[in-house]
Amino acid sequence: MSGLANEKGIILIVDDTPASLGILFEFLSDFGFRVLVAENGESALNKVKYALPDLILLDVLMPGIDGFETCRRLRASPATQDIPVIFMTALSETVDKIRGLTFGAVDYITKPIDAEEVLARVTVHLSLRQITKRLKEQNERLEQEIKERDRAESALKKLTLELERRVEERTAEISYSNQLLAQSNQMLQQEIAERLQAEAELERSRSSLQTKAELLEQALSELQRTQAQIILSEKMTALGQLIAGVAHEVNNPVGAIRSSVVNISEFLTENLKQLPEFFQGLSKERQQDFFALLQKSTQQTPSLSSKEKRQFKRDLQHQLELQSIKNAESLASTLVNIGVYDNIQPFLPLLKDPDSEKILKTAYQFATVQRSTITITAATEKATKIVSALKTYARYDHSGSKVQANIIEEIETVLILYHNQIKHGVEVIKNYGESPSIPCYPDELNQVWTNLIHNALQAMNNKGTLMIDVTRQAENLLVSITDNGKGIPPEIMPRIFEPFFTTKPPGEGSGLGLDIVNNIVAKHQGKIEVSSKPGNTTFTVSLPINLNQETSNG
Repeated sequence: MSGLANEKGIILIVDDTPASLGILFEFLSDFGFRVLVAENGESALNKVKYALPDLILLDVLMPGIDGFETCRRLRASPATQDIPVIFMTALSETVDKIRGLTFGAVDYITKPIDAEEVLARVTVHLSLRQITKRLKEQNERLEQEIKERDRAESALKKLTLELERRVEERTAEISYSNQLLAQSNQMLQQEIAERLQAEAELERSRSSLQTKAELLEQALSELQRTQAQIILSEKMTALGQLIAGVAHEVNNPVGAIRSSVVNISEFLTENLKQLPEFFQGLSKERQQDFFALLQKSTQQTPSLSSKEKRQFKRDLQHQLELQSIKNAESLASTLVNIGVYDNIQPFLPLLKDPDSEKILKTAYQFATVQRSTITITAATEKATKIVSALKTYARYDHSGSKVQANIIEEIETVLILYHNQIKHGVEVIKNYGESPSIPCYPDELNQVWTNLIHNALQAMNNKGTLMIDVTRQAENLLVSITDNGKGIPPEIMPRIFEPFFTTKPPGEGSGLGLDIVNNIVAKHQGKIEVSSKPGNTTFTVSLPINLNQETSNG
């Protein structure tokens, strides 16, 4: 059954006269029909195999297979037997029309063809075609419903007979049961009384169990809140232990900033009014020398020891004396402070100038201002980094939702906060491999890294080697924290994750640190392992890269 190309439908015109084909093709196409053409019966039969039309205009008199035979073959095929066929012919005898209708045609159009008549007949028969299709579909549905109803009635009849048989059997059984019922009625009443008593007892038990379940749910909720509070308390405790060191780390850059600001302020206070006069008094050559000194100052190596500076001063003083330059000792000291250590050849004209000492002193003051601004920038960046780490560590997300986080960045945050304890005797070795961001609770994992690093530093008495390895292993991220402290005795190894178990003196530990670590790692569907011997203790945390949402929330 063909589908319509548009609202009007598909029409196949079969005619061996090109002129007739052309007229009908253009006329019907203009009215929105999709028109197919064939010049003989064989071509028409082949064409309908690939595109089924909704109506066929068929010429009767054609070479080869004529219209009557073509119509007969169309009616013989199940695929085309329902397509309406309108004959077009110059035969006007009644017997010819009857013959065409006998072969299955639905109408006749007499040549010469009137286009308006063709349009009217085509429109009518296409409408009848659609009505026939709908009626056929309705009849098919109705026949299907009738078949289904017949099947249902047959099944119902069988079921009725079966029910009647069962009723007869049941009636006989009931008759026999009634005899037994009279004998067991007293026993049944006693059983009913016992059952009612048992049901009452069951109801009391069910009520008791429901009460216990509600209490258990409340206890579980309270336990979860308590666990969150313990983690937060442990974090605040660790933060309290770190705060003195963090304050010291912040005070260092603040002190550097304060000192640099004082240098700049003193320079501006003492020299601001004299600077215009100073620069106006410089010749073009001395101006070039002045700015060359400032450029040299920006390239100064900042880490010269006092011994190195004294050696450079002696060398420069000797060179200046060889050039018969006055005040060689003072000039050499100023040159070294500016950053001129060895090659003084480009500055000899300046150094021989009568105002050389004044020019060098002013250049040194400017260089000091430059270095002060660099110091302020570095100190500001360091303080900002420390404050940012402190803010990151102190946060706590109460939403309960996981976020994507980079584990290495979180570990670095903790290391920044421990920098004051680390810098006085701990070498930190970082072996960071591939570390994709993972869905996690970063605030809680920060507590894991804090506790493990804190324990490692305590195990080494803040002197030794701390090694941190981050690697990817298949679908897991491994974080190993190793110290070279005294190790964990084998006899207490099985108990280190027990809550409230500690080997530290009273007041130095709650015994909850590793228990919290273990619970947080388990919440992330990970695992923690430990190996220890004197001089080498390693805690390894394994975290899945793709964390299951439902399990982790549980």
